[in-house]
Amino acid sequence: MTKNNFKVEHVEDGVCPVCEDERKIEVGTHVQTITIKKEPIEVISKVEHCPVCGEFFAGIEDDEATIQKAYREYRTRHGLLHPEEIKAIREQYGLGQRAFSRTLGWGEITIHRYEAGSIQDEAHNDMLFLVKDANNFAKLFERNKDALPKRVAVRVEERLAALQEETQEECLYAFLGTQFMTARDDIQSGFRRFDLDRFEAAVLFFCSNMENVFKTKLNKLLWYFDFFSFKRQMRSATGTIYVHLPYGPVPDNYDFFLANLVRENALEPHEVIFDEEKRVAGEVFRALEEPEIKLFNKVELECLHLVAAHFSEMSAKEISEHSHNEEGYKNTSSGQVISYEWAKPIKLPARK
Repeated sequence: MTKNNFKVEHVEDGVCPVCEDERKIEVGTHVQTITIKKEPIEVISKVEHCPVCGEFFAGIEDDEATIQKAYREYRTRHGLLHPEEIKAIREQYGLGQRAFSRTLGWGEITIHRYEAGSIQDEAHNDMLFLVKDANNFAKLFERNKDALPKRVAVRVEERLAALQEETQEECLYAFLGTQFMTARDDIQSGFRRFDLDRFEAAVLFFCSNMENVFKTKLNKLLWYFDFFSFKRQMRSATGTIYVHLPYGPVPDNYDFFLANLVRENALEPHEVIFDEEKRVAGEVFRALEEPEIKLFNKVELECLHLVAAHFSEMSAKEISEHSHNEEGYKNTSSGQVISYEWAKPIKLPARK
């Protein structure tokens, strides 16, 4: 190394290890080439210079930092995981270094070496990339969990269950993000962008205040509620888009939103057999939470109670047949959106 390759950043009081005397020491950087696995890597390293004897030197920590810089550059060039990324993969499963190595079927100190800065081989790197996915890790864990203490295995199983739930939530919010980005604010949505909270409140209201609410009946109740609200105030209550299906009008993507309420323990489905001889069954919903009716205005609350009262004694089949006679349903075909422009002629049945 020469003075020409040295860039002084500042001067400080220090001791030259060569002169063994206190003096002003120049602290700076220089470009250094380090060979990693036969590949030359250029890095900027910190060095000190004694202007009296002319020697260059670096502390142990500075030398280690320079080597780790070269390692990082090598990993980046070859698409290898960095130590902190390996640590993050391990920690997402709540495992110590030895337990994680055992789960992967490796030597007990392998992960310790990689997290400390050693460069992993490509096969191990590929394995680590794979187990970033909890589903892949779960398969490997099932095969090797006997190598772990029982209490550790139980903890991992609990963590995997939590990760699966987190993944489901991420999928939900990704889907909702798509829904809200493409949500309409026109006649097809009743001039309101879809409001999930209002939709869920309406579902819970009907399931709280009515008996034997089958899925088919629930879909029609929601349709009548939104369309009757639009008829009264020229705006739907939830912003839901409804489509024409064989059993009548249904909210678009209703299965997804009902499943979310079930997952959140706000709604409970249970099977009801109503024809023992033919073994005909249906799914009835029961609310486990109180609906947030405060979300609705006075007109919408009146519509909620009105729809519930008029259809309370109707079976799923009867309400489905009644909806088939509505102009909006008769003037659309399967899969088509039933626009709120058909709200004006809707009619509620006479109460029994």
